[in-house]
Amino acid sequence: MNCEKVRDVLIDYVKEELDEDTQKRVEEHLMICGECAREAHSTRRLLTATQSAQEESIINLANDIIRQGITNRASDIHLQAEPSHVLLRYRIDGVLHKERELERNLWDPLFTRLAIMADLNVTERQLPQEGRICARHQYKDFDLRMSYVPSAAGGKIVMRILDRAAVCLDFERLGLDAENRQTVKSMTESPNGIVLVTGPTGSGKTTVLYSMLNQVDSERCNVVTIEDPVEYLFDRVTQIGINARAGVTFPRAIRAVLRQDPDVIMVGEIRDRETVELSVQAALTGHLVMSTLHAQTTCSAVQRLFDIGVEPFLLQSSLIGLLAVRLVRRVCPQCKEKTELAETVRKRLEEWAPKMANDAFYRGAGCDQCRNTGYRGRIGAFEVMSVHQELGSAIGDRPTETELFQAATAAGMRTLFQDGMQKAADGITTVEEVMRVLAVTLG
Repeated sequence: MNCEKVRDVLIDYVKEELDEDTQKRVEEHLMICGECAREAHSTRRLLTATQSAQEESIINLANDIIRQGITNRASDIHLQAEPSHVLLRYRIDGVLHKERELERNLWDPLFTRLAIMADLNVTERQLPQEGRICARHQYKDFDLRMSYVPSAAGGKIVMRILDRAAVCLDFERLGLDAENRQTVKSMTESPNGIVLVTGPTGSGKTTVLYSMLNQVDSERCNVVTIEDPVEYLFDRVTQIGINARAGVTFPRAIRAVLRQDPDVIMVGEIRDRETVELSVQAALTGHLVMSTLHAQTTCSAVQRLFDIGVEPFLLQSSLIGLLAVRLVRRVCPQCKEKTELAETVRKRLEEWAPKMANDAFYRGAGCDQCRNTGYRGRIGAFEVMSVHQELGSAIGDRPTETELFQAATAAGMRTLFQDGMQKAADGITTVEEVMRVLAVTLG
């Protein structure tokens, strides 16, 4: 038999469903063809894993892992194959927690079971894959975005849990103070211009953008979003999902949307020069554009736009506001108590925020409600830059990041650090948490 004929009957061979003569001829071919022998080994392993994946114990294990993640308020579930075990971890309030170690022989059937649930190719272990799982828990629907990557030890699965019902659309709950809340509301009521939300991955940019979008009167305005992917559905809003394989990219979608008589356009993320140039063009022709940008602060976001290639005079004419956001953990209300700051921390506070140095601060002692972390839930720390005439003129002169920072703070902008420290002084979070999230050191 040649290779082609052997591959045609390989599954039947592994299942031992061939007649005796054909079975023998396949075995003889496998003895002299290393490639077909490896394929036969992979097929046998796959069938074994697929059969195991249908066992009640594996089905229950996969369901329990997802259910526990939802119960723990995890944003992500991490399953990682190691040489001797499978490591299960949950990301809760932005921090990874080890849950337990599973037996190594559970990896293959567990991967196969989750791959079946996410509609992935169960035979493909050498290439990255992405899929989606729909889950229901306590009468609520959840979406899980599953990502698989191969690794030297066997592979890794990460599932992002999306609870659409829990998306925060209320400015009151985001963490904006009254002054910043009014400033941002004014931005969303502007008839044209660009508003950008900045921060690193996982900082809450999309949630803030959705909350801003929720402020727009969608009954009187034609609101269109371009997202990758669409994570939350709005009434009376046209939402377009990016599909690169089908040719639906951010630039192409923006061009199409501009012919749809839009009032407000939400662009999920500015990734390249073409996208930002089209966004600027849309803002200059009478549309309100809201988007996100990967940058650490409001001032570094402006610098990044310069680096991408946007002309300063175009930014001066189109940019109306920027928000930088970080998520800090809330002190657990069940075990909250007053605490004394370490001397090194208090001395630093006297330098950075002298008015707060003698305030009372709080921490969580640790309890069952917060898994003994002292924290439960998260809230945003914000930096809001309103681009009024003076700041616009400064941006038109292409300032350095330092020069723009000086101009913005002189105009009254409160920094991320200042906002975070105010929340610590108010007992909402801790000084240590603000320093951790903003990577502030004491040295």
